[in-house]
Amino acid sequence: MNLNNSTLKLKGKGLFVFSDPGGAKAVLSAAKHLTQSLTEFLVISNREYNFFEDFGIQVKLVDSETIDERAINFEPDFLFLGTSYTSKIELFYTDFFNQKNVPTYAFIDHWMGMKNRFMLESQMILPTSILVIDAVATKNAHSEGLPLNKLIEIGNPYYDFLLGWKSSISRNDFFLSIGITDSMKKNILFAPEPLSNINGIEDFGFDEFQIAQLLSESLDKYADTFNLIIKTHPNQRNVEQFNSDNSNIYIVQNDVDNRDIIFHCDLIIGFYSNFLIEANIFNKKIIRYVGTIQDPISFLNIGEICHDTIGLINILDRFAKQH
Repeated sequence: MNLNNSTLKLKGKGLFVFSDPGGAKAVLSAAKHLTQSLTEFLVISNREYNFFEDFGIQVKLVDSETIDERAINFEPDFLFLGTSYTSKIELFYTDFFNQKNVPTYAFIDHWMGMKNRFMLESQMILPTSILVIDAVATKNAHSEGLPLNKLIEIGNPYYDFLLGWKSSISRNDFFLSIGITDSMKKNILFAPEPLSNINGIEDFGFDEFQIAQLLSESLDKYADTFNLIIKTHPNQRNVEQFNSDNSNIYIVQNDVDNRDIIFHCDLIIGFYSNFLIEANIFNKKIIRYVGTIQDPISFLNIGEICHDTIGLINILDRFAKQH
């Protein structure tokens, strides 16, 4: 993480704004890192997450559609923002404080879907600087049409926060907390991003519901060996489509801490999300289903890759024989 870049003017009074969970973790990590060097700071969001308390920073909840009076009266020297595709709160704050000539810094916590994070209907609202993870993110952002002179590579503040983290709850107690009583079984975690929200079948060739059904069917023959846990994304719509009569499938919602569930599960399955990067930091065994499109995070070398249902079933069979 490089928040000391001379281009960044992160001094004085800092206002931190976020909505989506990936941006939330990065912004909170940056705020925690910077608190000792700031005279004051204010952190606001239109959404609440159970991981807030991990950072020891108070988050003020605000309305999504208006600029909160507390933020205006705070008169910040800079803004540090997340970026979202489900919310426009960061764009409202960027536009408002751009007009007041306050430096605005927006962090992109991924390598794809970058330009759309700055679109408010047909208008592009850009901050003073766009902070990205690495050179690949810079290349992708520029290819999507974001101006190269605004892009600054800083790493991801949240990845630094995760290093050395260990769960404070035992494996047995954790699984009991989500309703799993058989501690002898291995637990497979499926943690997809909600591709169905963004034309998943059309654009990716599959969506999270199709792969959940495939996993359910594939693991039937290993009912005595594995449980399948489905961790829904905070932005997931139509969660009920994951429902199953299979007694070995457990659906957990947003109040279950990502880090605890990654830490205790034996195998993680997903697509392209930051969740898998967190699992990789914890040295977990990972399977990534990427279909037939170009894999946007192939350069990270995370997990074992499968491109079709046969490939996924073969990997699961091999994993079962190892356990």
